[in-house]
Amino acid sequence: MKGKQYNHEEIERIIADKIKQANELLKEVEELLDEESHLIKTESQSRLGELINGHIALSEHSEEIKEKSGTSQKD
Repeated sequence: MKGKQYNHEEIERIIADKIKQANELLKEVEELLDEESHLIKTESQSRLGELINGHIALSEHSEEIKEKSGTSQKD
């Protein structure tokens, strides 16, 4: 039992179609990766901002504690 026989032109057309499909899928994957990369970058920047703000708040609070403890020790 033999499969369907293809002539040379049909084989070239099938291969060209498959290459076109693969290129379209590759383009979609690249677009999705670009979107994901942008989202990760945005989230990372947001998180970094939160960490910096938290660090600043802790530093300010630490200074307040140092000032208060220095004042109370002098009393």
